[in-house]
Amino acid sequence: MAVLGVLGACAYQTGTHGLAPFPGADSPEVDLDAEIVALQGIIEEALVWRVKAAEAYPQLKERSDQGALSSADLYWLYGGAESYFEMRDRLLPYTQPYVARFAAEGAEPALGTPAGQLMMKKIKLNLAVALVLYDNYVVGVYPYYADAKFRRLLRRDRPSLAGKIGDITASYLDNTQRQQTAYAIAWVLRERTLGTDPSYDEVARDPMAYLDTLIVESPSFTSLQEDTASLKGFTALLRRLSDDLAFLQRMFTYVTSKAFGNTIGLVETRKGYLVQLPDGEKAAIAAAMEPLDVVLEKTPFRLTDKFIPGHYGHVGVWVGTEEQLIRLGIWDDPLVAPHHEAIRSGRAMIEALRPGVQINTLEHYLNIDDLLVVRHTNLTDAQRREYVRNAFRQIGKAYDFNFDVETDRRIVCSELAYVVFKDEKWPTSRALGRYTISPDNVAVKAVAKNPFTPVIMYYDGYRIDDRVAETLEALLARDYAKVRDMHGLVRRGQYPGGGAKATWLRDPRRLPPPATGTEPPS
Repeated sequence: MAVLGVLGACAYQTGTHGLAPFPGADSPEVDLDAEIVALQGIIEEALVWRVKAAEAYPQLKERSDQGALSSADLYWLYGGAESYFEMRDRLLPYTQPYVARFAAEGAEPALGTPAGQLMMKKIKLNLAVALVLYDNYVVGVYPYYADAKFRRLLRRDRPSLAGKIGDITASYLDNTQRQQTAYAIAWVLRERTLGTDPSYDEVARDPMAYLDTLIVESPSFTSLQEDTASLKGFTALLRRLSDDLAFLQRMFTYVTSKAFGNTIGLVETRKGYLVQLPDGEKAAIAAAMEPLDVVLEKTPFRLTDKFIPGHYGHVGVWVGTEEQLIRLGIWDDPLVAPHHEAIRSGRAMIEALRPGVQINTLEHYLNIDDLLVVRHTNLTDAQRREYVRNAFRQIGKAYDFNFDVETDRRIVCSELAYVVFKDEKWPTSRALGRYTISPDNVAVKAVAKNPFTPVIMYYDGYRIDDRVAETLEALLARDYAKVRDMHGLVRRGQYPGGGAKATWLRDPRRLPPPATGTEPPS
């Protein structure tokens, strides 16, 4: 289901989602795939809340230890708690209907059969949502509630919230709930011994693969899996879940130290190849950029990239350096002037991330494997000025978790091109009653100069300087064998001496050595 990926494309704030009440486990009209698709937006919100809560805690704790918290600090503390309960209320109905019944009955999925696959999908739906909520509690609620001062403030000023947090803590320690969690995890682990992780394309298309990814990349699941690696069976797993507050403390320590990067839900298994480029090559990329260049990327090592259909996963717009904006005649424009300091510090890339639309450095953007820079070939100076202003207008807007191009109050990454180049006709897709635009919908405008043209391309850390247009068409078609054949690339490990940091390497048996500075980092 490609819509799964469209609704997960690119990168964090809050929106509203009108999810229908979750029908009972026996309801014949339940469309599990539709439920999973509808859940993705609110799960994204929950992941963003987790990151913000985790990042805010050490800052609030430091200020609290130094003296009185400010009004803004208290506003965040209470507002964050209220947001947590609002999200939890929307997600909670999806955590138990199937698992509660199956666990009580001791039901055993017939793995490998259609009936068993359907049963596992139901188990994974409940478990995936439960893990999202549990990780949010461990990362974003427990440290605050465990802090005596924060707990006192909540009890004094928001007694109903403090009471709810206490109830939630008790619920996580409830023996019946732990048995249900252990049952679900045990069956997921058992199934995983029989198969393999889903491919990137499968996650973008298949709701089951989406659930698999949410589960296996959960910090809590990872911790349990590591701790029970030498143990076998349901009993051992249940024992691991049965030691009350000590379990919560261990989980908090694990998640905040070892797995904090995973709490975003953007699991990063390694750094991107381009962030490892020599400084001179990065500088050359920046020097070649012009205002209004549209910049696309791919990060196959990051969880969210797996949710996105097509090849590219994120879009940014380069607005230019101080010198370029002066030449364009808009350096002192009221929309640009507030960002002078940021631009002088090297920030010239506007991108919509989940915390909202930001202006960032190229270095920040280059933690990627693939880079595509496309440039409009037919703009007047007046249009350039207007479109650059459009780009600056987006800074500070919230992320569009509804992925709807027909609103300009919130922005998803690929919508940046849509709103900046307002006179351009962009390809869109209709999903869940609204029109969306994916990164590949943007990139396709550079095929046959329509009216963009590709000016810089990297594929898996390797710079592509020839047959760029043809390579782009092949990438958008996901014909990676053709790309490898065109450029003489072989899989890492297939050629003796292949570098460990590059997925594909030029095959010296077929092509002459690359020009200095263009080979992948080794």
